[in-house]
Amino acid sequence: CGTHPTFGPMPDISGNTVVLCPARVSDASFLKVKKLFTDFNTIETTPENHDRMMGVVQNVSHFSDMVLGETLRRLGVDMDEVLRYTSPSYQLKMDVMGRLFNQNSDLYVQIATQNPYGEPFTKTFKEVVGDWHEMIINKEVEKLNQEFLEVRKALGEDFCKKAYEKSQEIFYFEYDVRNRETDKSALTKSDSSGISALTVFGDPDSHTDIAAQGIAKRAGFDYRDKTYATSFFEVFERVRDGKSKYGIVPYENSTEGSVFEVLDALFEYDEVKIVAAHKETISQNLLVLPGGKAAEIKTIVSHPQALAQSRDFLRKNFPNAILKTEKSTAVAAEQIKRLRERSQGAIGSKSLADKMELEICCPDIQAKDNETRFIVISKSEVSQDEKYTSLVVWFGADKSGNLAQVLQFFAGKKINLTKLDSRRAGKDHGGYLFFIDAEVSLSKFESHREDLEVLVGGLKVLGSFS
Repeated sequence: CGTHPTFGPMPDISGNTVVLCPARVSDASFLKVKKLFTDFNTIETTPENHDRMMGVVQNVSHFSDMVLGETLRRLGVDMDEVLRYTSPSYQLKMDVMGRLFNQNSDLYVQIATQNPYGEPFTKTFKEVVGDWHEMIINKEVEKLNQEFLEVRKALGEDFCKKAYEKSQEIFYFEYDVRNRETDKSALTKSDSSGISALTVFGDPDSHTDIAAQGIAKRAGFDYRDKTYATSFFEVFERVRDGKSKYGIVPYENSTEGSVFEVLDALFEYDEVKIVAAHKETISQNLLVLPGGKAAEIKTIVSHPQALAQSRDFLRKNFPNAILKTEKSTAVAAEQIKRLRERSQGAIGSKSLADKMELEICCPDIQAKDNETRFIVISKSEVSQDEKYTSLVVWFGADKSGNLAQVLQFFAGKKINLTKLDSRRAGKDHGGYLFFIDAEVSLSKFESHREDLEVLVGGLKVLGSFS
C-alpha cells in the first residue's frame, strides 16, 4: 500500500492529509493500514491518479518556483535590496520560493524528473509563459484582461475569494510579528555581541515576563536590558556563556509541582546557580476574539502548564472542548488572533489579552491559590545567608534505605524540607537524582555537609534563595 504524507516536519502532524494507494494489498490488510492513520485526513486513490494529481500539486508548483529562482539568478539581483521594496504578497511569494531552495536539491530533482505525469504539466506551463510573454511585449491589454478573467472563472470565484482572505490573514499575522519584534528589540538593550543583563524564558507578557518585572524591581537591575529565550536550556546557556548576567525561569507551581526541565538544567550546568527566587500569584484567563462567547468555544489552546493549572475549570465548563498545546501562552494567543475562529480560545494572562487585543471571556480560571515560584540563575557567587538551600543528591547503587537515611539525617538536624523530587538518571548516579530544597542557610548546611556526603554517592549544591 503506497502512502504519501503531504506535509513536512511540524509540532503537531495530526489532521494533515495522507494519501493511501492500495495497489497490492488485501481488503483486510488495508483496513489495518487505515487504522494507523485515524488521526489524519486520508485520501484513497490509485497510484496513477495520485501521480496525476502530484503533477499539478508538485511538478507545476515546484517548476514555477525553480524558474522564478533561476530568473532572479540570471538577472543578478541583490535579494536584500529587492526585499526592501516588497509588498506583503510578494514577500510571501519570495518566502515560498526561498523555502524550496533551502531544502535538499535531489528531492526536488527526483520529483521533477520521475513522475511520468509531470512532463505534460510543465510543458503546458512553458507554453503559457510563451503566450503571455507575447501578449505583454505586444501590449495586448484587452486580451490580457480577458485572459485574466477567464483564469479567475476557471479557478472558481469562490476559491479566489477564499485565497485572498486566507492570504490577508497571513499578512496580518506577519505584521503583528514584525511589530512585536520591534517592541521586543526596543526593550532589549543588548549590544552587537548579544550581551544583556537579563534573559527571560518565554515571550513578552508571559507570566515569566511579568514575574521578571517584579524581580528586577526588587533586585535593582534594569528590566529593560533583557532578551527572551524560547527554551529553558537557552536561558541557562546564555548565562553560562556570559551573554546574560541573570536568567529567570519558572521553578515550581503550587498546582502542578516542579518544572522538571529546569531541574535537569540546574543539574547539567555546573557553573549556573540559583541566586534568588520570587513567588507570583498566577492568574489564568480564557481569551477570545472581540465579541466571542463561551458557548461558541470548541477548541482551547495554551501552554501545557496553563492548561493543567486550569484543569478543574475546563472539565466543569468545557468538558467536550479539544485541548491543544503550544510552546507558550503568547503563541497560543497569537494563533487565536491570526486564525480569527470564534470557536477557538486561548489561556493566558490579562496583560497578554491587552497586548493581543483579545477579550477575557472567563477570568481567573486557575486552581485556587495558584502560585508559581520563579528563580533567578547566575554565575555570581551564591549567598551564604539565604533562607533556603537547594541541592541534588544521588547514590552509588540503588538499594533499599538510601533515601530514608537522607531524610533521617535532615530530621535529626531539625532541618525542614520544602521540596523533594526525583528524576531518572544513568547508572553512574544510581538510577535516580533527588532534588531537595532545605530550609537552612548555605553556611549552616556546609557545616553538616561532610556528614551527609557519607550517606550518598554524590551531592551538588544548586544555589540558595529566600
